[in-house]
Amino acid sequence: MRKLEQLPDALLLTISGKLDLRSLCALGCSCRTMNDSLSQFLLQLPVLHLLDTALPAKALKRYLEGNSTIKEVALDCAMLHQEDGTLLLKPHLKKLHLKNCADLTKHPQFFSDIRQHAPALRYLSLDLFQPDEQEDFESIVLEFRKTLCDLQCLNFLSLKGQGKMFDGQVFRILSTVCPPSLRALRIININEGDIRRLFDLSFIPSTDHLTPDIHVTGYSSLQKISLVLDTITDTLMCVLTSTLVNLTELDLLDDPVVPPQADLSNWGIQQIANCQNLKVLSLIRGRSKSWGRGQSSSFRRVNDLGLLLMAESCKDLEIVRLGGFSQVTDTGLHCILENYPHLRVFELIGMKQTSDLTFHDMVATSCSLVVVSLPAANQITSDAVVQLASCSQLKLLNLAFCRSVGDRGLKALSYLSKLSLLDLSGADITDFGLISLSKSSMPLVSLSLRSCKRLTHNGITALTRGSLPYTLQELDFSNLPCITDLSVMAFIESGMQLIDLRLRDCYAISDECVAALASMNYAGKDHGGSLRVLDLSNNIGVSRKILNLFQKPCFARLEWLGLPKHLKSEVMATRLHDQRPRVHFSFTTNPDKEFSYDTLSSKHRDHWGVEIGVGLSFHQRCDLCALMQG
Repeated sequence: MRKLEQLPDALLLTISGKLDLRSLCALGCSCRTMNDSLSQFLLQLPVLHLLDTALPAKALKRYLEGNSTIKEVALDCAMLHQEDGTLLLKPHLKKLHLKNCADLTKHPQFFSDIRQHAPALRYLSLDLFQPDEQEDFESIVLEFRKTLCDLQCLNFLSLKGQGKMFDGQVFRILSTVCPPSLRALRIININEGDIRRLFDLSFIPSTDHLTPDIHVTGYSSLQKISLVLDTITDTLMCVLTSTLVNLTELDLLDDPVVPPQADLSNWGIQQIANCQNLKVLSLIRGRSKSWGRGQSSSFRRVNDLGLLLMAESCKDLEIVRLGGFSQVTDTGLHCILENYPHLRVFELIGMKQTSDLTFHDMVATSCSLVVVSLPAANQITSDAVVQLASCSQLKLLNLAFCRSVGDRGLKALSYLSKLSLLDLSGADITDFGLISLSKSSMPLVSLSLRSCKRLTHNGITALTRGSLPYTLQELDFSNLPCITDLSVMAFIESGMQLIDLRLRDCYAISDECVAALASMNYAGKDHGGSLRVLDLSNNIGVSRKILNLFQKPCFARLEWLGLPKHLKSEVMATRLHDQRPRVHFSFTTNPDKEFSYDTLSSKHRDHWGVEIGVGLSFHQRCDLCALMQG
């Protein structure tokens, strides 16, 4: 048998190319031969994605220093400083995505370095912050203008600003020096009034909704636009749809503090007809702010008539996301399903008035839904779920807190052969429904049963039988009184390779459960199995003894850990952080505010996006578009 050092270098490089970054680092620590091979491979590393982990410049030098061929860099720059900017920029760099980059973008020199060291950039995403001095701000504006002029290959631009950085000066620069190659633009934290300055448009107010005088600018080549702003209005819709007639994706999110005087109405919705090539439409009003007197924020001037008028155009729509349309009923929503034959993603957010009539007679519709999301639609019952079960291509179904969905709906879903993600949080299901699910052949990867209070130990353990243990990777059992140590041990004994396990508010969980999880194997080795996310928040049954189980080598793949608040102490927090610097520890009573739970892991989302072209974030869809265009 050959020794490892006798293997050809080409073979070792091929093996390294099949692994992710975390596995590469572990492999490099195994022996000197693999460490040397890793050093050689890092000089040819084409992609570096570390958005979830902030590393200092000293650690990044191994990945970037001497690598002149890298094409994509996505980093959390929280631990980087002004002088580290040039480390990230390479001559062949195509994509640069930086978050928490205040110490970089607050200095004009960084923008100068971008155009000098990375002139071939096609994708640029930055967080912009207010500089300390007015003189620095003016210098940044000037350097930013020069950078945009020189980046002639730029396809995607994303800017997230705070304070003065997003005033009229920056917008006028974008409108005058916009690269002709720009196809996608995303801006976070922008005022509706500044949009007109961005596009250099003049608007003539009219009481009878006459079309305003619009001057077309260099932005006519834009195909995708995403804005997070204060208010979505008729004016905004008219400006965007009349100027950007080639739009294929329109993504707007607002969250007004008070009820806006000029709000979106049926007339504004009707303007979408100007974009005949539109494939993605997302209009969402945030609900984080209350307007007082029991009023929740919503689009109150849009009703079924607006959606009926919109449904007469844009026949190529594939993705529709609507949120906060409180006056829209089943009539308008069903019209969307009937009139868009290519519709594959249908999401309704914060629309509690949605009922079973929206999905009446789904067999007669021509659309082939792949993703359906109906969170907190209290009027949805098992009848609607039975209708959705006729969509044979369905892969993702979110019925979180649809409290009238019961066993009959779950039994209908068990016949779907492609369903991978199912969220039944708060549903009125029993053990009988889970037994039906366990007998199915669906390739279920992620399942949420949070707050399903009627379940018992027998129903939960039924999931360990059949084919589900071979596919399930993400489980949410939060706030289930029936979950005990024995329940968790049944899943461990089934050999299920869990990546994400949430046991928040499961008061019967004790130290024995955590010890059992730490004993799990992955590929015949390692303590803690494949777990990357483990949530034990608010579990009063666990003691300080479990903290020793989170020391190395246990839970080697862990990335996020939620612990009960009674275990928190400054000494203990420091000790855990020193031993596991790559793990994010949370002691909050409501971890959802600190950790963004995503029921669909990025791995599965990427796979579905390449396969069906939908279900991706704005960034990912732009990446896919650029890839397809070569």
